[in-house]
Amino acid sequence: MYNTVSRANRPLHKFVLYLILANFFLIGLYHWHYHHISQVGQLTAGCLLVSYNLMLVKLISQHTHQAKHTYLIYPVVIAVIMLCMSVLYLFFVG
Repeated sequence: MYNTVSRANRPLHKFVLYLILANFFLIGLYHWHYHHISQVGQLTAGCLLVSYNLMLVKLISQHTHQAKHTYLIYPVVIAVIMLCMSVLYLFFVG
């Protein structure tokens, strides 16, 4: 099987993959520590996560359009759905 990532794009591709992993980690931390921070902190962290996800979606859409790596879209969509579920759960239940 051949490698689809060229040598010039390999560091950028790795960086994008680490950003996706960091997204899952940040969503998990937000959900886990939600009750231990103040209301202002909850709102700020939620807004920062939403803005991070919006920027990540924009970056992924540009990266997949240029390099034809459409498989990167799926974990980002899953992370956005997880964030929505987490925020709605913590808003209504927590």
